[in-house]
This record gives sequence, structure tokens and C-alpha cells, in this order.
Amino acid sequence: MLIITAIATSSEGAFGFFFALMFIIPIAILVVGGIRAKKRCDEENAFIAEDNEQAIEKMRKLEKDTAELRSKLAVKKDALAKDSAAIPEYLRKGSVLAQIKTLLQTGKASNIQEAIALLRE
Repeated sequence: MLIITAIATSSEGAFGFFFALMFIIPIAILVVGGIRAKKRCDEENAFIAEDNEQAIEKMRKLEKDTAELRSKLAVKKDALAKDSAAIPEYLRKGSVLAQIKTLLQTGKASNIQEAIALLRE
């Protein structure tokens, strides 16, 4: 190839120019193709990295929300346990609880203890 290139470059006219281009153009195409491929690869990697960051941010937000909900659930369980202890066993029937709910909703009782006291009367 080197010999053909040397002959082609030393030749005069279009024949020499053609042989010179025959070796230069593939090299140029490979270089330009490599540069474009690297650029495209970098763009795709940046897109994937951005998606990963968004997913990580969503995961952190969900973990934070889950922790808040678990703490609220614990508070509600404690309140439910206290309310269950405040209502005697014999008053835990559906009809009695409906009456307590009605007393609380109508405003005749401001809390569960007052509603129970009104039902006992």
C-alpha cells in the first residue's frame, strides 16, 4: 500500500489525486465516525444519568413520605389504644358506638368521656 501510495502521490493529474483520496477518505470517515459515536455515547450516558438522578430523588421522597406515614400511624395506634381503654368493654357494641358518634357529631358531647357519661345517665 505504501508503494501504491507513493506512486499515486508522485503521479501527475487526476490519477494521483484519486489514489491519494482512496487512502485519505476512509481514514477521515473513521475519525469523524469515531468522534460522532463518542459524542452520541456521551449524550446517551448523560440522559441515563439524569434519569437515574430523578429516580433516586423520587425514591428519597417516597422514603421520607413513608417515614412520615409510619410515624402518623404509630400516633394513631396510640390514640386508638387510649380510646379503647377509655371505653369500657360493655360499651363497645355497634349500637352504643353509633350513639357516642352521634353525640360527638351533634356537639352534645365534646369528647368520648362526656358522651359515655351522657349515655350512662
